[in-house]
Amino acid sequence: TVPVWAWYSASGAGDFVRINGKLDSEKYLAIIGDILLPSIQLRFPKRRVKFIHDRSPIHQAIKIRELFADHEREIELLPWPAKGADMNPIENLW
Repeated sequence: TVPVWAWYSASGAGDFVRINGKLDSEKYLAIIGDILLPSIQLRFPKRRVKFIHDRSPIHQAIKIRELFADHEREIELLPWPAKGADMNPIENLW
């Protein structure tokens, strides 16, 4: 298997990133800050984007929550049910 991270929207596919090693909160922080934020700012200038991620411990790390709080004008985090892993739309993409 090859670990990857990707995003997409109604306007099409976003970035696709190969993850070297195991994904942890530091790597996720870098992906969000270096990949996701610049690409949504470019694709959706002056728009607030809705974003979902599941309740993985990595997604719930304090530094991740702080990053999203710092960018709440650009990204709105949608609520996710505690046992909603099967509802994740990216899973249907794979």
